[in-house]
Amino acid sequence: MKPIKIQRRQVVLASLAIALGTAVFLNWQFSPKKDFINFGDQTKPASKTFGEARYVNGHVNGQDIEKGPVSEKAVIKNFYEDSRSKREEVHKNTMDDLKKIIMDPNISDKVKENVSKKILNLAENKRQEVDIEVMILAKMGQKNETENFIENCIAMIQENKCSVIVDKNNLERRDIDVICSVVTELSGIEKENVRLVTR
Repeated sequence: MKPIKIQRRQVVLASLAIALGTAVFLNWQFSPKKDFINFGDQTKPASKTFGEARYVNGHVNGQDIEKGPVSEKAVIKNFYEDSRSKREEVHKNTMDDLKKIIMDPNISDKVKENVSKKILNLAENKRQEVDIEVMILAKMGQKNETENFIENCIAMIQENKCSVIVDKNNLERRDIDVICSVVTELSGIEKENVRLVTR
């Protein structure tokens, strides 16, 4: 019978696995039981409220730090306004950088041609983003037949992909199809390259 040769690497891996298992067990054993949520009956301890604090534009727990109470709708509206302004700022900075490259006399004509294409593509993406947002709100706004209306959305196009953020979590399949068809129709982006995020 041959003796079993144990390599150093196997010993180290076994030691790490035992140490990890011990750490998980000790963490489970000594952590307070009241912090765990019982998903079976959907109860949670009254002493702790999960997800209560919200830090968006100086808002904490529905309170504007300077002005007082702020509604949830105002916080959501601020998210979309901030996202749009950040998107516009990124577009503007990118456009400025591309224009600087074109104006550089040391850049070859081929590079200038590629940069010109990127500028045109960025301008087209900006137009398509706005068109998509307007059309989604027109089709899915308050007066649609499903009573599942969208009050706000933002579209972001980058490299033949589009992300759309909408303010409803419980969209039905037909609502998702409407949003995807709007993106495909107005931008030419394939349905599988559309990412829908609910907020």
